[in-house]
Amino acid sequence: MKNFNVFLVVAVMLLVACTSESFARSLLELEVNSAEMADSFAVYNGCGTNISPPPPVLGGGGMPLITITEGHTILAGKIETQEKDVQFIKIKSTIKNPSQTLQSFRVGDIFLVISSKKIGDLAGVGLRSEACAIYKDADRKIVKKKRIDIPPGGQIDITYIFFPIDKSAPKQGSLSLGNSAPVTFEIKKPE
Repeated sequence: MKNFNVFLVVAVMLLVACTSESFARSLLELEVNSAEMADSFAVYNGCGTNISPPPPVLGGGGMPLITITEGHTILAGKIETQEKDVQFIKIKSTIKNPSQTLQSFRVGDIFLVISSKKIGDLAGVGLRSEACAIYKDADRKIVKKKRIDIPPGGQIDITYIFFPIDKSAPKQGSLSLGNSAPVTFEIKKPE
């Protein structure tokens, strides 16, 4: 009986340790820089699971027409919906690490809330300002698990394109990073 009690105490301690770690509040700070809805957005196509867009051709600005990197042929293009009642939402954000230690998050830790509906399915994501389209469910699962490290005092810019949402959605939404407090923002709708 004594061994069983020791086992039970150890099991409870492990459960509490695992639970408290998974529900710990993130030290990272999320800022929403812009949010817009549209029928289509410029993206890189052919990225596979790569979320770092290739550098512009000849060091200039804008999207390159074609780039070959890490075995992928990446083309400038667009992601679009053919449905008349839905649009994509593109959110550009900055994640800051104000702490003195390395902090990280997974791409899938960020989700959108519109009209109290949680949306975590990605149509595209990218470090910096342009996103790489994600067409395959298998690639989407891998991308959502990607871990992004932010050094102490550092920050990273990341762009998300979420799957189509209803055009009649409100002009306001919120973005959350894991279990941190959501950041509310205004959605710019096309004219």
